[in-house]
Amino acid sequence: MFIMSRFKVVWPLAFILVLICHASFAFDNEPPQSLNVYDVASEVSEPFSSNRLIVTNSKAWKPYSFIDESGKPAGILVDFWEAYGEANGVEIEFQLVDWQESLERVKHNQADIHAGLLWSESRAKYLAYGRTLFAIDTQLYFHQSLQTFDANAFLQGNHRHSVGVVSGGYEADYIQTHFPKVSLTFFANNALMIEAALGNRIRAFVADQQVANYYLTTSRASGQFIGVKHLYSGELYYATSISRAQALGSVIADFNNVTAQERNQILSRWMHITTVYPDYLPKLVIGVVGALVILYLVVFNLAVKRRTAELARTNQKLKHLSETDALTGLWNRRYFLEKLKLYGQANWNLTVMIVDIDNFKSINDTYGHIKGDLVIKSVAEKLNGLTTSTQTVARIGGEEFAVAFVKMAKGASEQLAENICRAAREVALEEIDYHMVTVSVGCVIYQNASDFETLYEADKLMYAAKKQGKNQAVIEYLPSSIQIIQSAK
Repeated sequence: MFIMSRFKVVWPLAFILVLICHASFAFDNEPPQSLNVYDVASEVSEPFSSNRLIVTNSKAWKPYSFIDESGKPAGILVDFWEAYGEANGVEIEFQLVDWQESLERVKHNQADIHAGLLWSESRAKYLAYGRTLFAIDTQLYFHQSLQTFDANAFLQGNHRHSVGVVSGGYEADYIQTHFPKVSLTFFANNALMIEAALGNRIRAFVADQQVANYYLTTSRASGQFIGVKHLYSGELYYATSISRAQALGSVIADFNNVTAQERNQILSRWMHITTVYPDYLPKLVIGVVGALVILYLVVFNLAVKRRTAELARTNQKLKHLSETDALTGLWNRRYFLEKLKLYGQANWNLTVMIVDIDNFKSINDTYGHIKGDLVIKSVAEKLNGLTTSTQTVARIGGEEFAVAFVKMAKGASEQLAENICRAAREVALEEIDYHMVTVSVGCVIYQNASDFETLYEADKLMYAAKKQGKNQAVIEYLPSSIQIIQSAK
C-alpha cells in the first residue's frame, strides 16, 4: 500500500519533467521556415516602443493566461513575458480579454504582441510569428453519458449532439476543417465553455488537455467529463501584426535574454514541482521505499493473516463504493454498463429504460439543490421498491436513472414503465410544498439482448416522452435483427 501511494507521488514528477524538457527544447529551436518573420515582405514596419510593450492573450486560458481571483493577470505566458520585461528593462502591459478579441487587438495594432498561439493558415494572413514557446495537446472530451459512443464515429456528425469550442480558437478552425459535419456551439472563452459543459448544456467539447485539466479538477463535478480522443499537438508561438513583421526581429533577439533556467523555473512553479516535489524527492522516495520493503519482509510472516483479512474487507468495501451512487445507494453508471454487457451475451429478451425527472432544474432553482437531492432520493426509493433483485436499477446522471432486466414478458415490462410514472407522482414532500414530481420514461424492449449497443434508443424515447408532454412512458419493441434479416430473404 505504501509503495503504491509513493508511486502516485512520483509519476506526476516524471511527467512534468518531460514537459519541461520538451518546452525548453521547443523554445530554443528556430521556427519552421513558413513562420520565419524575416521572410515576410512588408513595405511598412511600425516599430514597438523601446520601453513599453502591450501584450494580449485570453483571460480564461488556465494555466497559460487568465485573470486570477484578485483581478490580476496570471499564468505561464504572463510569467514568461514578465521575465522578458525584467531581462530587457521593458514595461509589460497585459490586456487579457476573450480569445477572439485578443486576435483583433493584435491585428489592428491595439496591442503589440500576442503572448502565445498556434499557427494557422488563416492567422498567417494578418500575423507575423516569432519563435516557439512550448507544445500543447488538444483533445475531444465527452460527458459520461456519451461514453458508449465511438469517438471517430462521433466526429462524423451523425448525431444530435453539439460540440463546444472557443470562438476564434484554433480548435474551432480544426474541427470545421477536418470534421465539417459536426455541429458546433461557440463560447467566448474556455471558462464559459466548461461552465456550460458542467451545467449539462453541452455534452462534448474540444479543449487543450492542460486547460481542461485545470478547469475540471477544480470543479465538484470533475468526473463528468473525460478526454476520449487526442486531436492534435502543436507549438505555441508569440506573434504580432504583419505590419510590424520587421520590428518583431528585435523582440526575438531580446527573448534570448530570458535564460532557459528562468523558463524552466516558471514551468516548474506552475506545475508545483519546486514546492511540492523537491529535487531530492526521487532519491528520498527510493530510500524510504527500500527501507520499508526490508521492514515489510521482516514482519510479513507475523502479520499476513491479519492483513489479508483486512485487505479483503477493504477491497470489498472499495469495490462496492466504486459501483454505487453515494446519494441514492443505487448502482452507478459504470456498474450499469458492465451489467448490460453481461446481459448481451445471452439470447434473452432485454428491457432497458431511461427515467428522467421532469422539470428538475425548476425544482433546483425554486427550492435549492439540497431539496433537489431529496427529490432524487425519493424517486430512487420508488424505483427500488418497484424492482426486484434480478433487475438492475442505477443512477446514471444528475436526475437521470436507468433500469435493465432480462427474461420478462413484454406486457410486464410495459406495466413496469407505467408503474414507474405512477409511483413518481406519489412522491409527496413537504420540503417542496408538495410540488408534484413526474418522470419521463423511455423504454426499449429488445427481443434479443445481443442487439443492444448503446443507451441511444432508450434515451431517444425518453426525450420523445418529454416532447409529448412529460409524465409518461414511451415504449418501443425491437424484434431480433436475425429475424429481420431472415424475413428480408
